[in-house]
Amino acid sequence: MIRSARPGAARVRSRATPLCALLLVVAFAGCATLGMMESIESLLAQGKELFQSGKYAEALAKFQEVISRDPKQWEAYLYTARTYIAQKSWGPAIDNARKALGLAPSQGDVVPVLGQALLEGGRDSLTRGQYAEAGSRLRDYLGLKPTDARAYVDLARAYLGAGSWTDALGTIQRGLGQAGDAATRQDLVNALRDGGRQALASGDLKGGIGFLEEYVKRDPNQVQALVDLGKAYWQSGQQGPALTTFRRVLELSPGQTDALRYLLNPPSR
Repeated sequence: MIRSARPGAARVRSRATPLCALLLVVAFAGCATLGMMESIESLLAQGKELFQSGKYAEALAKFQEVISRDPKQWEAYLYTARTYIAQKSWGPAIDNARKALGLAPSQGDVVPVLGQALLEGGRDSLTRGQYAEAGSRLRDYLGLKPTDARAYVDLARAYLGAGSWTDALGTIQRGLGQAGDAATRQDLVNALRDGGRQALASGDLKGGIGFLEEYVKRDPNQVQALVDLGKAYWQSGQQGPALTTFRRVLELSPGQTDALRYLLNPPSR
């Protein structure tokens, strides 16, 4: 006689079947996760290699695939920014560098890339006459590297282009407070002269006087700047400073016609 299996053994087998299935699901999930992680690392490595080879479009595709799988993969954002810098696509470069900065465990690898994107992007905007955009980018760059005297020249030019005289003057003064080389300092001083002329041409006597006063402090023998300053004083009702300035002009250039006219036969305001 064949005996049937004991009920207890059947119950054990019935409980074991779902447990085995659960273990298999967990194992497969673990393998899938590991495979994805390996795939992300592989994609990132491939993207870096393509970037180094100058194959920027292909590199971007790899980095974007990494980001789509892991939106917190800061290194993918960093290399995306580097790739856009290489393509001179400054807006996307800045955006991705900012994302990398927000996610990276250390800022050391990211700040130089963001700084490069902001500086070069700001200069590009300045060249294209996009003064507000240039000013925004260059301000942010100087927030990262406040000792770059040359960048103050660029930011001052952006402000001058936008007609923001007070901001331009403050920027030039801060730039002159940095060490800088002789050429950079001279460019900043020249920006004072240019700012004065632009402000006066726009009808802003107060703004023009502010620039020119600072300019002649640093380059006191520039006759034309003194003449412009004297005229601005006169037009703004400051006759005393105007006459003093014109006397200084005649000390430097005896017979200078504008100075003589204001001293001997002053025009009405």
